[in-house]
Amino acid sequence: MAKLPKRVTNVKAKEKRSRSWAKNQEAKKARIAEQQKREKRNKELGTTAKQRANAARKEKQEPVTQEDLLEQ
Repeated sequence: MAKLPKRVTNVKAKEKRSRSWAKNQEAKKARIAEQQKREKRNKELGTTAKQRANAARKEKQEPVTQEDLLEQ
């Protein structure tokens, strides 16, 4: 087996990286969309469970119990 010139191996490596990058772009877009969806939902609900509990308590004007937290 003859050794290929360095330029040829670099081209093959570049093509391989290009194929791999293109293949992963769809999955990357899906992950980004999922993350943005989670961030939007968390922003609407409040960033932490404690903040959501405080908001619920203010709405109800009652103390929030452990059962209330589990329902959310």
